[in-house]
Amino acid sequence: MSRLETMQTQELLAKPFYKPGVGAAAFALERTAKLLRAQTPAPPAALMDRLAPAETKLAEAGALRFDWDNRKKMEPLRREGIQEIDGRVDRAVSAVYEAAKMYLDFDPVTRPFQMAHELVGAVFPDGVWPITSVRFEEQHSKVNQVIARLRGSFAQHVRQLNLGLLLDRLEALNAEYNAQLSALNNFTVSFAQVQAAENAAIEAYFEVVLLVWAHYLDEPATRAALLAPVEEQNTRLARHYRARRTPPKIDPTTGEELGAGENSDENTDENTETEAPSPQLEVVAEE
Repeated sequence: MSRLETMQTQELLAKPFYKPGVGAAAFALERTAKLLRAQTPAPPAALMDRLAPAETKLAEAGALRFDWDNRKKMEPLRREGIQEIDGRVDRAVSAVYEAAKMYLDFDPVTRPFQMAHELVGAVFPDGVWPITSVRFEEQHSKVNQVIARLRGSFAQHVRQLNLGLLLDRLEALNAEYNAQLSALNNFTVSFAQVQAAENAAIEAYFEVVLLVWAHYLDEPATRAALLAPVEEQNTRLARHYRARRTPPKIDPTTGEELGAGENSDENTDENTETEAPSPQLEVVAEE
């Protein structure tokens, strides 16, 4: 290794690289990728073959993180929607029960009384409380059973007691109930998977950075131009870490820190250490 190569390698090893967020890495790599693809002569295949996979991993990790963050925000709203439809289903069940029970005031020898007595005794022996007082998924299952019995073995009772419209309404509301429950539970990705995708994406990002260093080791001007977007983000991260010791959130479209006003140099203590331990080795836990 020449003296120049030794100096360039020492510069790389001495440089504090901070672990960016996926948004910051995606923004920097997008700009560096454009420079690499326009480079003449073209960079080696060993470098370019790593570029597209890194971009893909960053995009996928960003999408997972976006969905995860939205899930946390949307779940309370979905719960509110379920509570609303739950109340409507409760009232629809009660309407069927009360309409059938009304016939129990008839003379016991009449046909309507007998049919109502059979239906209520078989489907609502303890009223509606055992159906409407349980958790969402359990109630949905119980209402399915009520509907199945009223559509099946008690279909004639429903016709004779004029419960058809009330049953139709209950069935429609229970279908809506099912849709709301399915929407609540359709996010199957865990935070561990989100974190694993982000770690893999950042690793792929740094692989590209290191390969640029390796290939342009003896061309510092070219290397600096190609990695200028990376250096820009690293400088921002360094400033942020000096102030906060936590990674800032970066808009992947503009490369700007979200809430940059709070993270400006005005909040930075110039007497703070200028180098913090590289967050490349840290995994930030999230509950």
